[in-house]
Amino acid sequence: MFSNTHLGQLLSAFPSQFFQKEVKACGADRYAKRCTSRDLLVTLVLGHLQQSSSLRSLSAMSEAFDEHHHLNARPVPRSTLSDALNKRSFKRPANPC
Repeated sequence: MFSNTHLGQLLSAFPSQFFQKEVKACGADRYAKRCTSRDLLVTLVLGHLQQSSSLRSLSAMSEAFDEHHHLNARPVPRSTLSDALNKRSFKRPANPC
């Protein structure tokens, strides 16, 4: 029997098609090669749920995405995660998408 996880329930607040449309409109993935906005969102939400305290633990948790392909996210290596967090703005755009 299928049951929705807490992570699945939280991610349902960000419908994949709507999320991708907004990301494209804002150009958030313009220079992203390996870590898309969706990958980063899933990793950070999972890290919050697991109360992760380091990039190493976030990266280790994202490696479990291979077993959870239904999340539409890929594993994110620690160095890529670090680059993504440093280069992307955490502020909302002045003109919301």
